[in-house]
Amino acid sequence: MASVHKALGAITLLAIGITLTACSGSETGAGQDAPDDVDYSDIADMPHFTGPWAEEFRYAYARAATEQIRDYLRDEVITEAEKQEVTEAFRTCMVSHRLTFDDFEDGGGYTYGIAAVSSADEANEIATNCENETGVFEVVQMYFLIRANPSNEDRTPEIVACLIRSGVVPQGYPVERHMEGRIDEYALVEMNELQTTENTCNNDPDGAFRG
Repeated sequence: MASVHKALGAITLLAIGITLTACSGSETGAGQDAPDDVDYSDIADMPHFTGPWAEEFRYAYARAATEQIRDYLRDEVITEAEKQEVTEAFRTCMVSHRLTFDDFEDGGGYTYGIAAVSSADEANEIATNCENETGVFEVVQMYFLIRANPSNEDRTPEIVACLIRSGVVPQGYPVERHMEGRIDEYALVEMNELQTTENTCNNDPDGAFRG
């Protein structure tokens, strides 16, 4: 069975959205705004988020497709049970469109089978639609981000050091370029490997690719 791997890109204060990587290439959501550039004035029930991930929760809440997803976000805590509810909803959506899906990897990436659809591009579009409908970005992505960095510290220098250590970018890869989301300009490997490695470094910047 043919399969496609997709890696969810991390939310940062400089670039926020989902980066989806398939074997055939990558797609980055268009029209992405930095959180502090988003106008939330038309969202009447926006909670007063105050924690270390408050800005990201505001953005996730604003783009949530259903009231259930908003309920998961209101307390600024994504529980294992809530993450699992979205995982099951996503799996149901994928299966209903003849794609196979097992579970999310640590960090939010995942692999799915595409044997029953006509092309990887069609499968990628289906997977993206299922993500948007079920709250994968708002719930699953936030779950892994908070677990990896509860206080939302800027780990960019450590992440860049990890990427250099892994060999997917050259020595001297600038922290500033990474903060601007320009890692693909420095990539020494194919995009799929780059995204997988970046996901690993985002989750464990100090420990990954040592020894």
